[in-house]
Amino acid sequence: MGPRNCIGMRFALQAIKLVIVEILQSFSFVTCKETEVPLELLDKVAIAPKKPNKLKLVPRSEAPSQD
Repeated sequence: MGPRNCIGMRFALQAIKLVIVEILQSFSFVTCKETEVPLELLDKVAIAPKKPNKLKLVPRSEAPSQD
């Protein structure tokens, strides 16, 4: 997509990015008991886990501190 993109599409993309930032600022990713540590990766060109990586989203006020 070049610079002559529809201005509405650019506005929508910017709005989506802002929503993602707000979500990431409000929540922390925390490992749960199903999370595989250390993560096993596939032996292919792309770096991808062998099994799905399971994480919990916890509100930042409840997240354990990382100190």
